[in-house]
Amino acid sequence: MPTFSRKNYGVLALRPAAHSFTLYIYIYSVEKLSMDIDVRELTTYHVSDDGKSVVLKLVDGTGKPTSLNFQIAELGNLVMTLPSLIEAALRRQFRDTSLRYAYPIGSWSIEEASDPTSLIVTLRTLDGFGVSFSMARGKAEELGDSMSKGGTSPSAIVAH
Repeated sequence: MPTFSRKNYGVLALRPAAHSFTLYIYIYSVEKLSMDIDVRELTTYHVSDDGKSVVLKLVDGTGKPTSLNFQIAELGNLVMTLPSLIEAALRRQFRDTSLRYAYPIGSWSIEEASDPTSLIVTLRTLDGFGVSFSMARGKAEELGDSMSKGGTSPSAIVAH
């Protein structure tokens, strides 16, 4: 089913007709179709030479290889959306709002950021998956205090 339809106007022919030109203008409809891809397996990825895009290669539900091409900004949007999608699916599947999709931490690092008021905190799993966060030094101190006391943070969780 089409997701949208818009009219385009194009000049398709110019023909001379007795000292004048007849201009034929055709109106045609261009429809962009949506496509559902049942992903069976993610196989490989490729970063473009200029670093501005990424191709994710996969096998669809019929066994056919296909790929998804992302500009970096859109890939970042996808990455930020996936954790909440996974949690929403788990909560719906098991009807339990306390569930989280959690990975065991294998390592972490804390680095100076270019902004002297912030740190870069990176958490990695045992298999190398890592996520970096920018954190104000005050928040880092709060996190350290909270973790050393074995408590939870008083900060409210806000879904974006």
